Amino acid sequence: MARRSPPSRSPSAPTQDDDPLPLLNGGERLIEPAPRRPRPFPRPPLRPYAEVRQRFWEGLERLRARFAELPPEMKYRGETVLAFRLHPDYPSAAQEPDHFLALTPGAAKVGSRLWQAPLVGDDAVAPSARLRREAAAGRVTAAARLLFVAVAEEAFLTGFRRVLERSEGSLPRPVKEDLQRLERIDFLAPHERIPPASFPETWKGGRVELVLHPALLTAAAREAHLLHLLGGMGWTDPSRASLRLRSYADGSGPTFVSLRLDPDFSPGALALLRGYNPLRTARPLDLGPFPALRSGPMLTAPKPPLPAPPAPIRVALFDGGFDPSLPLLAGHAGDDPKAGEWPVPAHPDCVAHGTAVAGALLHGPLNPHAARDVLPAPPLSVLGYRVFPLSDPDDLDLYEAIDAMERIVPTLPGLGVRLLNLSFGPRGPISDDNLSRLTYVLDTLAHAHDLLPIVAVGNDGEEPGYGRIQAPADAVNALSVGAYGEYGTQRYSVPYSCRGPGREGAKVKPDLAAFGGCERTPFHLVSARPGLRVLDYGTSFAAPLVVRRCAELLRRHPGLSPALLRALLIHHSRHPVPPGAKASAAPGFDYLLGHGFCPDDPDALLGCPPDTVSVLIDHALPPKTASRLPIPLPPALLEGNKSRVTLEWTLVVQSPVDPRVPVEYTAHGVAATFYPDARLHAYAPPSYLKPAPAPRRVNIEAEADLAAALESARWTRSELPLSKSANTYRAGARLHGGDLRWDTVVRSSITLPARSLHRPFLLLQAHSRLPTANAEAQAPIRFGGILTVRLPGSGEKLYEEVVREYPTLQKMAPVKNPSP
Repeated sequence: MARRSPPSRSPSAPTQDDDPLPLLNGGERLIEPAPRRPRPFPRPPLRPYAEVRQRFWEGLERLRARFAELPPEMKYRGETVLAFRLHPDYPSAAQEPDHFLALTPGAAKVGSRLWQAPLVGDDAVAPSARLRREAAAGRVTAAARLLFVAVAEEAFLTGFRRVLERSEGSLPRPVKEDLQRLERIDFLAPHERIPPASFPETWKGGRVELVLHPALLTAAAREAHLLHLLGGMGWTDPSRASLRLRSYADGSGPTFVSLRLDPDFSPGALALLRGYNPLRTARPLDLGPFPALRSGPMLTAPKPPLPAPPAPIRVALFDGGFDPSLPLLAGHAGDDPKAGEWPVPAHPDCVAHGTAVAGALLHGPLNPHAARDVLPAPPLSVLGYRVFPLSDPDDLDLYEAIDAMERIVPTLPGLGVRLLNLSFGPRGPISDDNLSRLTYVLDTLAHAHDLLPIVAVGNDGEEPGYGRIQAPADAVNALSVGAYGEYGTQRYSVPYSCRGPGREGAKVKPDLAAFGGCERTPFHLVSARPGLRVLDYGTSFAAPLVVRRCAELLRRHPGLSPALLRALLIHHSRHPVPPGAKASAAPGFDYLLGHGFCPDDPDALLGCPPDTVSVLIDHALPPKTASRLPIPLPPALLEGNKSRVTLEWTLVVQSPVDPRVPVEYTAHGVAATFYPDARLHAYAPPSYLKPAPAPRRVNIEAEADLAAALESARWTRSELPLSKSANTYRAGARLHGGDLRWDTVVRSSITLPARSLHRPFLLLQAHSRLPTANAEAQAPIRFGGILTVRLPGSGEKLYEEVVREYPTLQKMAPVKNPSP
């Protein structure tokens, strides 16, 4: 993911501040059990059951007719996938029709996605107050949940009929409510299965990725069924060399199929595939060629580092390969001999790209270094894995590279590797409703092996229709890196860097941005030609700088987990301050730079400047429980204080993922709710009071008599104090989606008067979507986080008082200038 550019000026070097006080760790020792926040009351059904029952009676025969219309080659025998379309007001998995499905034999959920529910016309969904407002504002559709259900046709129709034949009084209430939440049961429409925009008119054939629904059939049977369909259309490939099929979770996960469609065959094939019932979606695969770095502008490189042992922090680099004997790489970068030889000979363009990325990992930008300079020892060592070029130069397919990653990555922890660099990926924007195999594999490997992948977001930001981030930058367990440019002391976003949003579970993407170069200030890179540097720019070279920052943190504190590394970098990322504007301590985000510029100084990330104290949290919560995290803020500093306190926290979860449900991709989440004053409670009146008085807000210590009087009058006190909303992201920024409970990264802040705080705390709630029968559902949900308290004018007194009053917190004194 690189771009060519002419030479220009060098980026400025970071400045060093005075040494801060060390970060505090052990924040998890402050955590104590707490009650969970009460769930909101469920929405009442929008249609009476009698009306719903009649609608499904009328649709039952239409469904039978549709089953009969599907020819055998367009569906699996005994397994037909239906689309259960829920009303837009019921978006969560908890509102899926599980009770109804339990009464219909031969039905099994196989995934979900979104559908666009019509708000106007004959097919409009049941109107609610919210949908009426949206329709009045001119919207004609609303996003809603679509559940894929595989059914045995006759068994399902018989079971469905028996449910509808029962009297309303004899049918369990949960079953009736399941049906009342459903708008219709039908088939995925052709334009939903393969949107026309996925294959524009300019597409004239090439490699395509198909995603098939989970099925009971074996992988071989699914492949044979698909080949029979394609063969009937005239597709021939006697060796089947161009077709690759990969299934996951023993068939209960999706099946990814890669095959080549020739130009004269493609239009008819796509038209037929749009009606293929086992198909969830299809998209073209396009891996743009590596740029010809070897023909870019060249300058003399600086001198190699003095001989020294390689740094103990090892990084796995999956790329186009490099020559480990190259002077600027020798002794610090090499291949893993146990990985085996890549079956395809090296290509100069791939090697040039791999060399540039390896050099950026070891040395960062060479811009500040003159030809006579001797480079400092690298903070890390590189373990290279060549996965390019692919077997067929014309085959734009990544399955070979993904297969290699699935084989190699599980061995990396045994080699001391904790960081991965990926500066490649297929072209094309991510889709909210569909998932690439590369993203799923990367997320699964990162979670299973406690690794942190750092991924470039792509360089097609200026290409119409290609500007959104590219896989695997949508991975929820990875750090996705965009690029910024620099000229003099100014830093700014660059148009070539792909933009967010990310997918559900990681809405803010990129996570952050690093220097990637630009036309005015290109990135000076290690050339594959000895003694030279090459000038270029791209997100391929921004990602290694974030890897370097993680390696520098691990050198100082080897025990930092992937979640803590992500939390530290994101927590300290900041956006540029516009000229004349006042700098804000509050976090911000946008879809160009993510949470902001990657911090320059690793020591600053591990310290507490004056007026500030920061605490690390490394903890695991049982699923579906809540805990209280007291804010370390000594009461003595708040009494009579007229300052405004800023609180900021960043929480990161490494989550299992479910590729069948892209709209609910993450299985774990940790949400934080802020409570500023432990004394303030809400009192609700008894139900018999008519008209009902408004709830009362009571300070149970300062207004103890009032609290006692209300309780004697049967008013009910809230179990938890009154909460206050924090600014999850800066004002004016609209977050894609909105529900952050399931995002793997949540960054929040709030500023309020010191006098309004009294024993403040965060309520941490651990969420899990995993079914109880799943063994992993019982495992604690591990997360990492950092909490910062800022009290202007307190100097070092805040830090000293926190250390004195909270003795379980420990100072994390980093090693100064640690040797590689």
